[in-house]
Amino acid sequence: MILEAAAPEMAKLQGAAIEMAAGAVKDYLAQTLPPEFKPSVTEIIDDLTEKLGGKPGTQRAPSHPTSSASSTSTNRAEVGMQS
Repeated sequence: MILEAAAPEMAKLQGAAIEMAAGAVKDYLAQTLPPEFKPSVTEIIDDLTEKLGGKPGTQRAPSHPTSSASSTSTNRAEVGMQS
């Protein structure tokens, strides 16, 4: 019963996961492929995303900001001081 009640939300999560994965692959390939291949590869990935239940181009994988060791240790020290 609980699974049936959560089915719409689970479908949304599945779609979002597919969209994020496809977006990450598309972003990676856009950076590594020669420019002449990008349009056809983008189209293929978008088509695949739709067939798997996602909406192409709606999600992007979160970017991971790079941080230096000094800023990380500074942030930890600031957190310790606030406690």
